[in-house]
Amino acid sequence: MLILFLVGCLVTIFSCREKAKHKMEDRKTLRETSYKRIYTSYKTTPLDSVKIQLDNFLNSYPEYSLGWSFYGWVLFKMNLPDSAIVAYQKMIALNPKSAEGYAGAGAIFNTLNQNDSAENYLLKAMELRDSSAYTRMNLSMLYMKNNEREKSFAFADSSLARVDSLPDVLSGLSFVYHQQKEEARSRELFSRAVKFGLKDTTLLKQALSGELKIDDYYRRSE
Repeated sequence: MLILFLVGCLVTIFSCREKAKHKMEDRKTLRETSYKRIYTSYKTTPLDSVKIQLDNFLNSYPEYSLGWSFYGWVLFKMNLPDSAIVAYQKMIALNPKSAEGYAGAGAIFNTLNQNDSAENYLLKAMELRDSSAYTRMNLSMLYMKNNEREKSFAFADSSLARVDSLPDVLSGLSFVYHQQKEEARSRELFSRAVKFGLKDTTLLKQALSGELKIDDYYRRSE
């Protein structure tokens, strides 16, 4: 009888564990499906609607670090930089070994001209082996503002070495070289940005001329 009782207990424990496992898998599947739906609708849905969807998603899945990163980007596009930084910092808290949260927060600090914080976060992303051309572009822009030309150009070269066909990166580096009076290089990168799909040359020209802040350029560009 004792053996039968123990076997029954083991069967019950195994059954409960299997149910819990399936429940977790179902939750994970639902989470991934919900996130993909919101993410893929980003380009065709008004930002305030995307934000509402992300608010609801993160209320249900506050542990999902990628959701906080995407939320940070949406908040930046909505001109809510302080809230964007908080979102990226939440991602860092959830996944401190990922470079993405540091890179995102550093980029926002850069737009706010909080240069020390920008440098700390961006270099931390590099320490975590960030492979993004965007992070290197942000560092190039940061050192441009700090009048450290050698560092600025070194990170510009490093950015281009990783990707030389992304219009957003080429546009930003065109701005970096323009600000440092390297006009031939700036024009070359502008032309390459157009070649590889830059949609709104007017916005970039306004940024180069000083009519538009570079962070507003990125906020308003698609």
